[in-house]
Amino acid sequence: MVSIDEIVANRKAWLEALRSGEFRQGTGYLCQNDPNNEKEDSPLFFCCLGVACEKVLGLTRERRGDFVWKYDTEDEEYFYIDTELMSAQRIALGLSDKNVAELIEMNDTQCASFEEIANFIETLPIWEG
Repeated sequence: MVSIDEIVANRKAWLEALRSGEFRQGTGYLCQNDPNNEKEDSPLFFCCLGVACEKVLGLTRERRGDFVWKYDTEDEEYFYIDTELMSAQRIALGLSDKNVAELIEMNDTQCASFEEIANFIETLPIWEG
């Protein structure tokens, strides 16, 4: 079980990462290389949930295809997560399924900036699963 204090700390770190300018924003995947650049070392692009995987949740990233990366979890039940967060990761961020769907919509369809997404996250109540 994740405590409220842990969720608050995770969200704070996530918001800081989203606003840091460290991450290039992408759509469709948690993390991907530039699909227009065939070099393996092309820059990485992250969706807002991918930033959480990278900076907050401590998941390990490995190449899964030509330009897509996967994040492995400690739990073998979750082989990889591609576009959505599994239950344990959602709970660690205090997000409901609806919240995750809203964030995917904002990032991938509405093309909201990381700053706009961070502002939205700040309005979300902590969901305790």
